[in-house]
Amino acid sequence: MEIREVLITGSSGLIGSCLAGLLASKGMVVNAQTRGGKKAQERICWWAKKYSGSTCEENLRIIEADIWDAGAYASAIKSSDAVFHLAGRVNVQQALSDPLESHKANVEATICLLEVLKKSGFGKKLVFCSTANVYGKPLYLPVDELHPLFPQEPYAASKAAAEMYCTAYSKSCGFGLATARASHVYGPWQDGTQLIPKIAKKVLGGQEVILTKGSSVREFLYVEDAASGLEAAARFGSGVYNLSTGKQTEINKLIGEMIQKLKPGYGNMKIVDSFRSDDFEKLQIDCGKARRELGWKAEYEIGQGLEKTLGWILGQEG
Repeated sequence: MEIREVLITGSSGLIGSCLAGLLASKGMVVNAQTRGGKKAQERICWWAKKYSGSTCEENLRIIEADIWDAGAYASAIKSSDAVFHLAGRVNVQQALSDPLESHKANVEATICLLEVLKKSGFGKKLVFCSTANVYGKPLYLPVDELHPLFPQEPYAASKAAAEMYCTAYSKSCGFGLATARASHVYGPWQDGTQLIPKIAKKVLGGQEVILTKGSSVREFLYVEDAASGLEAAARFGSGVYNLSTGKQTEINKLIGEMIQKLKPGYGNMKIVDSFRSDDFEKLQIDCGKARRELGWKAEYEIGQGLEKTLGWILGQEG
């Protein structure tokens, strides 16, 4: 599929800003919906410069509007070859404390966008960024796209519901759909409440770092790999795709590696039981479908991605 112009919702976020910078650096017109215009432009241009050496501002159209303000981006939908829907609430803890707000941001806002797609006669490709959290506690490993969805907390439930709405509208309205279930994406510009920037801030600030008992294992995906996976899904995809490295990382070991890189010998730590009753020990992702159909494979090992991310965090701190 040839892509000359796109709309990206949530373009100031971790994945959205990286994706916008990637596509702008390739000469595409990027309509970037965001609630924070200056923040989005700074981040997107930063990424574009990383990719191409230029900020590519001539390819960027900032749409400073809430996702609910359909009139603000309806014309961009009509001229776009692909729409990437990344706007939403991604914090699991916030969803646990305020599930209704998470539902509004992740489900109702998605329906709002889908209604705009329907009314505009959009007939091209929607790429929805979901999460591997929708699988919940796995019934088998590695988890492929056919694994049943058993979301075990409100954030995952809201993303699973949004997936279903995207599928329903795609079938009834006739536009293409590719859904990406990404696993624990991290990188520069990530929200400070997420694991890696949160731990880094605590270590650098001399605060107590809390480890959990046991050996929870997850897969982490560097943001540039997530962005390239979404682009590949837009060009070649139809259906659901897991985006991950296929390689597991023990959470406590990851935190230990971060401490060694940031402040070797740091000892202000405490070990507690698991934070949440919905937690489970291991998640291993099968990305074979993305390799076969999209020609996509994660390029960054956790060590490489962590080096880039911590380097950016230190630059921000210093």
